[in-house]
Amino acid sequence: MKPSFNNKIFRNKNSLFPFVFLVACLLTFISREGSGQCVNPATITLSNTSGSTCGLTSVTISGNRFGGGATKVTLTENGDGSVTPTTATTSSFAFSYTPKSKDIGNIIIITITTNIPSGSHCSAAKASFALTVNAVITAPVVGNITQPTCAVATGGVVLNGLPSVGIWTLTQTPGGVTSTGTGTSTTISGLAEGTFAFTVANGAGCISIASANVVISKQSQTPTPPVVGTVMQPTCMVTTGSVLLSGLPSTGSWILSRYPGTIISQGTGTAVTISGLAGGTYNYTVTKCVSGLSANVIISSQPTNPSAPLVVSITQPTNVLPTGSVNLIGLPEIGSWILTRFPDGLTLSGIGINKTISGLTPGIYAFTVTNSSGCISASSTKIEINTPPETLLFIVKDPAPVCFPSIVDITAPEITAGSSSNMTYTYWVDQDATIPYRTPVDATAGTYYIRATTTGFSSIKPVVVTVYRIPSVNAGSDQSLEYKFGTTMNAEIAYNYETGMWSVISGTGLFSDASSAKSSVNNLSLGENKFLWSVTNGVCPESHDTVMIIVHELVIKTLITPNMDGRNDYFVLDGLSSRDKPELVIFDRRGVQIYKNENYDNQWNGIDYKGNPLPDDTYFCIIKTVEGRKITGYIVIRR
Repeated sequence: MKPSFNNKIFRNKNSLFPFVFLVACLLTFISREGSGQCVNPATITLSNTSGSTCGLTSVTISGNRFGGGATKVTLTENGDGSVTPTTATTSSFAFSYTPKSKDIGNIIIITITTNIPSGSHCSAAKASFALTVNAVITAPVVGNITQPTCAVATGGVVLNGLPSVGIWTLTQTPGGVTSTGTGTSTTISGLAEGTFAFTVANGAGCISIASANVVISKQSQTPTPPVVGTVMQPTCMVTTGSVLLSGLPSTGSWILSRYPGTIISQGTGTAVTISGLAGGTYNYTVTKCVSGLSANVIISSQPTNPSAPLVVSITQPTNVLPTGSVNLIGLPEIGSWILTRFPDGLTLSGIGINKTISGLTPGIYAFTVTNSSGCISASSTKIEINTPPETLLFIVKDPAPVCFPSIVDITAPEITAGSSSNMTYTYWVDQDATIPYRTPVDATAGTYYIRATTTGFSSIKPVVVTVYRIPSVNAGSDQSLEYKFGTTMNAEIAYNYETGMWSVISGTGLFSDASSAKSSVNNLSLGENKFLWSVTNGVCPESHDTVMIIVHELVIKTLITPNMDGRNDYFVLDGLSSRDKPELVIFDRRGVQIYKNENYDNQWNGIDYKGNPLPDDTYFCIIKTVEGRKITGYIVIRR
């Protein structure tokens, strides 16, 4: 602290300054005490002395100060709410008041009192804050909403429940547009399409919560004329027609007006079916905003039912034709028609005024006719088709084949088994029955004809006599194979009614198809393989032939002259095919392996592993075949 007296600072550079200063302070204290004043009185200063709040909203007053000899303040209030804090020991300080419901409409006094400074003649300093607690205002109440019309592009809303006292301010969201007024109700107009809410503030600055949403719809557009869809014409059973109208307004209700007649109907949705239309031409408008006229809807007059079919004649079955027929007239002259037969419901379509229905089995029938408009007539008179007389049967069965020189008796009962009784049979060489066959009991191979006759009946049918001969058989030529264990057989079959079968007599063999004359055969043995080819026609005795297939041993040469003159340059294994590649190993006379090829291809010309020509000498070889056989031998090289 710098020394002062009456708030003036003294500075002295000599050493007597502290003593002088102390004496001066003592004289000042004695002077004030002697006059009856507080040496350092308390002070308090508030940032505001009054304010307001809305409803139960807490309010805070900041920036308050106390000083002088005061070291703290105490806060009290006369309301139903509470003040915080109740004491403060630092300056500056803030305090808050939270109202309760009984405070609404009252002025709450908050008193701030300092403590009493030390010293004589000192007292506490006081200050007060007057808080007006205003009532909460309610949100505006949404009343009648006026939507845009065909003529007016904007809507409006009536807002009720506004403050009854003083001037209020309405704020529109979104947009922030404000309007002021008085009274408990007002109308807001000019609202474009959208969703709006409103708050209201009273003169005390209290602001309500937002109102309920006010939804303003899009202005209705003039609808397009109704679209004419499916037109259903009157039928024989329904006297009126109908029309499907689409393209109607998708939102809200609409009114359809029919012309002529100005008959109206109301509804919702994009499509409606108008029924009950008598014959005539109509069109429609739709009203929400009035549309143009639809296309014409033309309803035809109701069609008429056709007359019932008339029965002209009935043809009954005979013993030759077991079904009957009926001739019907009076069918529709214009367009196609459908005849329906009862009781089975069989239908037949056609054109023209008459029709013969054939193929009628015994029974009772009636007919209706449906015209091209779908109208159905009454039933015709009933007709009866009688049971036919006995139906005559004439059946001829070809005899089973026989083996030459056998013959066949075509007069045997089994040839005409199943035919009607009391028939007389005669036998002929030709179909016209002009040349009789004299020996039907000893018929040889050929085609003959049997004629059956009885009262009112005559028929002729062919009979075929088949005579087979003992099959001629050919198993094909013998074959000689050079170290090959598979081949193709070459047998023959003379006729397509003959069948053959291969079998092994000696050796071995596996056939791909033992019943095929040209079957392939594999797994042959070295040496002779003998096979039997058997042919049969199922009637005559079986015929046989044999074929021999000889498989020769692999031929190993003992001399090669690899001087590359084109003659005997390579060690060739006769009979070796591209798929039968054995393993070849070459040794010198000391037994040292000098060459090996696991898939030998007849291309060794007397060289070692490195491709160097071997000297003239005798060498030894081991050959391992694909069948697993091991063959040894020697090779002489002479260049």
